[in-house]
Amino acid sequence: MAYTLNLAEEGGFLRVQVSGENDAETVRRYLREVYDVCAKLGWPAVLIEENLTGPSVRPVEAYRVIAEASAQTAPVLLRIAYVDLNPEHSASILELGEAVAMDKGVNIRIFRTVAEAEEWLAVE
Repeated sequence: MAYTLNLAEEGGFLRVQVSGENDAETVRRYLREVYDVCAKLGWPAVLIEENLTGPSVRPVEAYRVIAEASAQTAPVLLRIAYVDLNPEHSASILELGEAVAMDKGVNIRIFRTVAEAEEWLAVE
């Protein structure tokens, strides 16, 4: 599905704002694009502000996408802050994604607000 990425360099991290339709393929594609940009430009930390429309992806899809993306983060991405701006999305699916990524060795945190994510990225 189609999506839009807006990228901005912010003191010490790359801010990514993504919008479009929520499905596993969209998430898979935009995560790959974020990784490629960070690898090319040397950004070790990223803030992803996701605002995808539609229902949450199914848990099994979330697991697959996050497991695939997690295998490709190190050593490029050292810190990932993630905020899902769609209040309709399931908190349990987000927690599953965070747990899967962390289990794969990814330093990721899910935040409810952009301000909390920015504060976490500012430490260190």
